[in-house]
Amino acid sequence: MSKPERQKHFHELSRGVHSIGELRAKILRNVCQELWTRSHLLEGSHWLELACHCHTLLQDFGEGDDALIQLLIESHLRAIAAGNARARQLFPNLMDVAEGNNLGKDLERLVVVKLEQVEPWLFLPWTNQLLSSLSGPCGHLWRGLLVRMAKEFPEAVRFPYLMSSEASQKRDSELDAILKLSSLQERFLQGLFNVCMPEIRIVDHLSQQSSGTDVRLDSLKQQFLDTSDNLYGDLYKECAKKWLKSPRIVGKVNEFIRSVKGSLNAKKTYPTSLATLVPFLSEFHSSATSSSLGGQALEIPGQYGGYQRPRPHRHVRLMCFSDRVSHETFNVS
Repeated sequence: MSKPERQKHFHELSRGVHSIGELRAKILRNVCQELWTRSHLLEGSHWLELACHCHTLLQDFGEGDDALIQLLIESHLRAIAAGNARARQLFPNLMDVAEGNNLGKDLERLVVVKLEQVEPWLFLPWTNQLLSSLSGPCGHLWRGLLVRMAKEFPEAVRFPYLMSSEASQKRDSELDAILKLSSLQERFLQGLFNVCMPEIRIVDHLSQQSSGTDVRLDSLKQQFLDTSDNLYGDLYKECAKKWLKSPRIVGKVNEFIRSVKGSLNAKKTYPTSLATLVPFLSEFHSSATSSSLGGQALEIPGQYGGYQRPRPHRHVRLMCFSDRVSHETFNVS
């Protein structure tokens, strides 16, 4: 067989395969329409199986087929709403379909409307994926779902959102308002940030400055020496008196950083008491602290697995800290 004949034969086979695929898709759509009339009889596993068939056809033969995409979206979300665990695990596949097929306005509206019909807690395992997509071209598809998740389970969404928005440099005003840190949470995070050798804080502060410019240390010195703020313990005050005597470093930032690091690495002993670093955490007790800050409380992270509906009122909350600091090393290279 000559090369032109082989090419002609190949194209004929390709058209035949494509025709079979189109026929298969048409049959599936007819079957789905029939199933739709009996949807009250179907369970989550049935909807998921239907969604998987649609996904396979879409990959093989149905690119750009709006009817097939609509069936996939509706079937998959019905399976999730019915509580099918496998359907929830495969939710990122649905996100890929929605974001990778240039959905028209009608299909985009369908995604938003169908998501509103599903309990938001079912999507908690995919909080990070939804947040990362929020700043993308299809972010508007998931925004309404994220707002519902944030309103109902703010502690599950707050810190992933803050980290995601900081990394992407994009904020959402409504989510900002819902997930704003409480005064207790702000102090708690600042306290955790200070559980380190004070010299490390100085190095971090200087590392963000340009090495060829003068650096003022007034604000850092004021923080360390503030006796009215129990976020800074005695070690911070000693460090300020040693390293922050001058309010300005003139043109020798790198040399100053090397000196601070060298001093830190030469230390033979390290603090073992939390009170010497952050008295606020050492003195923290849930009932007393939350009362002084408007009745707020701190949940222990990791209680929103998404495998069953969360009950925040039953969640474990932080009571207090041990005063002993255990560590492998405070060394800075």
